[in-house]
Amino acid sequence: MFSSCGIIYGLINSDTLELRYVGQTIKSPDERLRRHKRSPCTAQLRNWLNIEPVSIVVLERVAKDGDLNEAERWWIRKWREQGAHLLNQTNGGSAGYKFTIETRAKISASLMGRAVTPEHKAKLSAAAMGNQRWLGRTHTPETKFKLSVAKKGRALTDEHRANISKGMIGIQNHLGHIHTPEARAKMGAAISAAAKRRRLTDAHRASISATLKLKKEAYNV
Repeated sequence: MFSSCGIIYGLINSDTLELRYVGQTIKSPDERLRRHKRSPCTAQLRNWLNIEPVSIVVLERVAKDGDLNEAERWWIRKWREQGAHLLNQTNGGSAGYKFTIETRAKISASLMGRAVTPEHKAKLSAAAMGNQRWLGRTHTPETKFKLSVAKKGRALTDEHRANISKGMIGIQNHLGHIHTPEARAKMGAAISAAAKRRRLTDAHRASISATLKLKKEAYNV
């Protein structure tokens, strides 16, 4: 079983032994190579993986107290200085890769209007099961008040407004639809009945009271 805390690896042509890519992982070398083949991070790397025979080699094993990012940067710099034609698009580590405006536009155009299949929805739902990041949590009155103050009076920039407008393009769920008088009457009756049935819990009342108290104290300062 793979037990190292992290490795710096290289992807090489199995026939010529030419090094073409340097990366880091906390997985086993074989698992990392499988993931590269399933979902390569760049188009150049994907093309190379599809054309040439590829093997993975361990360049360095990094201990628990070591710095994987720094080690990856060192190996990329070392091989580039020796003339290696690496397919890495960054200098490694946490440098990150930023898409150009043209690339972002192409990605946006390719995704626009694409419908999610029921199978895809089922997979997304299954992947989200067990997500406990906010389950059962609620904001405290103090946090709610801080959020309210932070957003109050904040003006949207023209660019932000334009982005929101673009994001709404294609949303046709009620465009041009007018409710009939009968539908309006039913909706009104349902809302009235719901309002009559609605009763605030003691916890809800206490939360509202605490929030109002904080606002009053803030305005009296």
